[in-house]
Parts: sequence; structure tokens; C-alpha cells
Amino acid sequence: MTETDISARLKAWVKREKEPSRASFAVAIIFNLIFIYIINQIPYWDISFITPAWSETLWILNLSLVVAIVGNLLFLFYHRQWFRSLIQIVMNVFAFWAVKALYTVFPFSFSHSSLNLVAGLILIIMMVGVFISILVELVKLVASVLD
Repeated sequence: MTETDISARLKAWVKREKEPSRASFAVAIIFNLIFIYIINQIPYWDISFITPAWSETLWILNLSLVVAIVGNLLFLFYHRQWFRSLIQIVMNVFAFWAVKALYTVFPFSFSHSSLNLVAGLILIIMMVGVFISILVELVKLVASVLD
């Protein structure tokens, strides 16, 4: 397969992607605002499996959500493919950082140790998924810039 074939396939793949609606960006903003409220209220809800270490992760969780809100606000006004991919990479990097903080601090303490293991595995799977998303958006960015 030649470089031209690969480039043509990447461009075709990026062009096939459906254009998102402005409503989807607005919904994402609303969801993230609600989520900011929820994660900041968790320490006051006395949830049995959430430890006081939760407060150590709040700064990055809040920062990640604020970055997502700003990104979606930008998408409301400008959403060319290259720009969407670039901003999505930034949002995904912050999301990865937030999940990594949850994994590192692990502010959870379940009554069964197997649940702690499952929660840790879920966080690892989330990090892998976000990392893959970063790579996909990077390919889309390169393909859209080459177009």
C-alpha cells in the first residue's frame, strides 16, 4: 500500500464522519455543569464507599470538566474537523489525567476487596479507552490538515 493510498483512505474516513449538531454541544455543556455539581457534592453525601481522599481528586475532575465545557462552547461557534479533533485531543488529555488521578488516589473503599479490584480495572479500561480516543483524534487531525 502506497503513501497516497493511505492518505486517500484517511481523508475518506474523516469525510464520512457525520457532522455533529450544535444541540449535541449544548447538551454536553449542560451535562458537564450538572456533573461538576454532583462531584463537588459527593463529600457531603456520606457515601459509604467514598473515602475522604475524594477531595484530593476534585481539582483535576473539576478542571477536566471545565476544559470539556470550554471545548464544547468553542464547538458551538466553530467546528471544522481539524479544530474539533485538536480540541477533542485537549479534552481527552484532561479526561485521561482525571481518570489517572482517580486510579492513583483511589478514593474508594468497597466492603469486598474484589469490588476494589473491579473498580481499579474499570479505571484502567477507561484510561485505555481515552488513550485510544486521543490516537484516533490525532489521526483525524492529520488527515483533515492534509486535506
